[in-house]
Amino acid sequence: MTKSRKGVPLRDKGYFKTLLENYPEGGVIFLATCNVYKLNEDAKIKKGKLEKEIAQTCENAKKKLHRLEDQLRSVDKDIKEFKEIFSEFGQENKDIAIAGILSIQYGNTCEMLYAGMDERFKKFMPQFEPLITEVTRFLGTGFY
Repeated sequence: MTKSRKGVPLRDKGYFKTLLENYPEGGVIFLATCNVYKLNEDAKIKKGKLEKEIAQTCENAKKKLHRLEDQLRSVDKDIKEFKEIFSEFGQENKDIAIAGILSIQYGNTCEMLYAGMDERFKKFMPQFEPLITEVTRFLGTGFY
């Protein structure tokens, strides 16, 4: 996906396999995952609560109604996006890899060689989870 989005030539699977074989203790692939099924279920619950709260709010509370209606529109938008994702990945209770980083540790350094993300999941900012995991992994261990 990064190759098609950025228009840059990338290495093949064999290259990455060789890297990980040559650095068996230092080669690490971090993946950010997302369970869209669970997110969809949570959104449906939130939608129900919002609808109930809107129904119970008096018409004079215009600011509160406006805020609740905005939240409901946002949840409806999320549910629509989840349906689009289900059409491609299926509606299963499973994690989907949405971003990743390949890092190589050598000596007291760690280099992030490759990073990529599935553009369809950019609103989740998936590039941050593996990056935070990577940085956290080496904090306090003498790595730079």
